[in-house]
Amino acid sequence: MRSRGLKFSSLKRIALISVLFIAGLFISLFFEEPCFAGTNFTVSPMYQKYSFAAGETKSFSFRVYNPIESSSNLEFELEAEPFFKDDDNNVQFSAKEDYSLIINWVTIPEASGTLKPGEGRDLSFSISVPSTAPAGGQYVAILVKTKGDTVGIVNQNFSMAHLLYADVAGQTRHSGLLENPGMKPLIFSGNISASITAKNSGNVHAYAYQRLTVTNLFGEKVYSSPDSDTDKLIMPETSRQISLEWSGTPSIGLFRAAYTVEFEDEVTTVEKIILVCPLWLLTLVFILLASAVIVIVKKLKNRHKTMDLAEV
Repeated sequence: MRSRGLKFSSLKRIALISVLFIAGLFISLFFEEPCFAGTNFTVSPMYQKYSFAAGETKSFSFRVYNPIESSSNLEFELEAEPFFKDDDNNVQFSAKEDYSLIINWVTIPEASGTLKPGEGRDLSFSISVPSTAPAGGQYVAILVKTKGDTVGIVNQNFSMAHLLYADVAGQTRHSGLLENPGMKPLIFSGNISASITAKNSGNVHAYAYQRLTVTNLFGEKVYSSPDSDTDKLIMPETSRQISLEWSGTPSIGLFRAAYTVEFEDEVTTVEKIILVCPLWLLTLVFILLASAVIVIVKKLKNRHKTMDLAEV
């Protein structure tokens, strides 16, 4: 009787767990995160760069496009916000003292509008640099903001940004440092890669140019980093770790790699011979070598024993 009661209790637990699982599945199907129509728009180009003279005024434009597959009109408004990039190269929409003065120099003639599905429009803004502007980098983002559909009590704003990297001529300070170069000489899995930290202590953004070249033991070039990966932008008064890797690295091989980085007036080159070998294969080779050494030692011992017996 007691065992029957235990079985019945177990069945009740199983039934309860099953009901809760089905209820959770039902909720996840019918109460997904809301999808908002008309928010999949594009901004092109995503950024521009320009060098200003003090007292200069310059107009810029970019295009906003509402895809034809969009289910509704795109109602948007433009807003200027200062931006900066942190040490991880993430865009932060916040002011950083001397580098956000440009926010006061922006004029947006058309601050709002509506785009039908399949319609695009060129939007413009201008920057008027005062004659007393300090030299150095200035960074502003033109946000394209739109309201999503309301789902229940949820109402969410969506934004995309057009970034402007500007530098004002004058007494700009270019100063940089390369630190902590790294390249692993032994790789069990993954790709051959190299990295370094570029520190920009100047007052304007600068570029670090990097190259990764890999040759085999015969000196034949097997990889050279493409031009699209060579230059990396470093914001003023920030540090950024940059890297390159050979995505098609074979699973086994012996190579010579050279990683060169140029930043401001500094050039750093790292050269290493790199062994790429799976851990299981390296372990197998070690076991075979250890076994061979043990066999040789045993043979030598037996040989010495035989010689000692012969002398007796």
